[in-house]
Amino acid sequence: MVVGVTGKYCAGKNSVAALLESQGFRHIDADKLGHDALERQRARIEQRFGSAVVNNGLVNRRALAAIVFSDAAARSDLEAIVHPEVVAMVKRRVAEDPSRDYVINAPLLYKAGLQLLCRVVIWVTAPVPVRLYRGVRRDHSSVRSIMKRIRSQGDLKPSQHSAGDVDIIKVNNVCGRNRLTRRVERIVKLLRNEDRAR
Repeated sequence: MVVGVTGKYCAGKNSVAALLESQGFRHIDADKLGHDALERQRARIEQRFGSAVVNNGLVNRRALAAIVFSDAAARSDLEAIVHPEVVAMVKRRVAEDPSRDYVINAPLLYKAGLQLLCRVVIWVTAPVPVRLYRGVRRDHSSVRSIMKRIRSQGDLKPSQHSAGDVDIIKVNNVCGRNRLTRRVERIVKLLRNEDRAR
């Protein structure tokens, strides 16, 4: 079984993915794979965005983020470079052992087309003020830069067209760890009961 987890900045995707991992799912973190893809595509990224985004032979993700979160065209160009590489890596991971349960943790799940690998997608939500507070605490960035990032993600939510036949389960992550844990446990129990009933 493959479960996708997605949502906007600081909604709680990592928390849900970690809970699924504790339930026996193998965690595939698309963000971490994206970091690998950046380095593999460093020459193309430097060619497109300039030498300012490369320091000591490595992609400076903070400098790159400052560009792409304020320029939709630049963000689209970056996605065109990185997404195919990430999708290929995710597919290879899932294919390693088809008998296992996997969770694909990816903010760009739908934009990359990764929902097509999933049995179900968990869409994690939280109000903007909550996400802003979490972002300031976690990333130590200014309110202005975090709001710019939040506004840049307006196109992440699945549409009826992008969702296809994949079921979407909404999880509102504002009520504390214990309630979130119980919600994820219920989802896993439901999915596994459905599998047994087939």
